[in-house]
Amino acid sequence: MSDDNAKLASLGKDYEFAIHEGTVGPSVIDVSTLYGQSGQFTYDPGFTSTASCKSTITFIDGEEGTLLHRGYPIEQLADKGSFIETCYLLLNGELPNAKELEEFETAITQHTMLHEQMNRFKELEEFETAITQHTMLHEQMNRFKELEEFETAITQHTMLHE
Repeated sequence: MSDDNAKLASLGKDYEFAIHEGTVGPSVIDVSTLYGQSGQFTYDPGFTSTASCKSTITFIDGEEGTLLHRGYPIEQLADKGSFIETCYLLLNGELPNAKELEEFETAITQHTMLHEQMNRFKELEEFETAITQHTMLHEQMNRFKELEEFETAITQHTMLHE
């Protein structure tokens, strides 16, 4: 936050608002308390000079055609990076090195795998309604998750007592 405040005079009264420095781009006047102080709103058709949120992840400048994610231009991420690298960047604030990328890809792969038994649900397509199939699939996925958690607990217990 800047030491300076913005001053606004309206209907014979003066109001002060904090000024926040942007990570990228211009500073902003925080008018979030304007209505509470004055009973008035700001008017900015088309959001031409309004920041809609505070973000440490994304910077958008529509007039300039700029879209940055964690400081990287979207074109660079799309042309030179992978989806998984961009996910890592958004979650962790920096691009991964080779080891971090490999570990992250492994973790994602392990958490998105489906149990082989899920293929059996293809057999139900002609016999059940869509809602019944969905319900059965959801129940089965919960059972596999419970089984995986049980197997993980047994493995951890065994490793502790070896």
